[in-house]
Amino acid sequence: MKIGIDASRYADEKATGVEWYSWHIINSLLKIIPKSDDVVLYSREAIEGQPYKILKAKRFWTLGALSKEMRKNP
Repeated sequence: MKIGIDASRYADEKATGVEWYSWHIINSLLKIIPKSDDVVLYSREAIEGQPYKILKAKRFWTLGALSKEMRKNP
């Protein structure tokens, strides 16, 4: 199975409540997803130790860049 996760709040160095919550949720998901599944974290910047794809957009990241990527690579 191919799984894409919006990790735009995952790698923020100045973590607040939303970033910490995202970090814990994504790390917990990665532990329970079978290794045979193809998992990609979509982010604005590099994520150390995880498979990721950087999507560049200054505004409307979710509505623009992420939506376009999902249409291109369902």
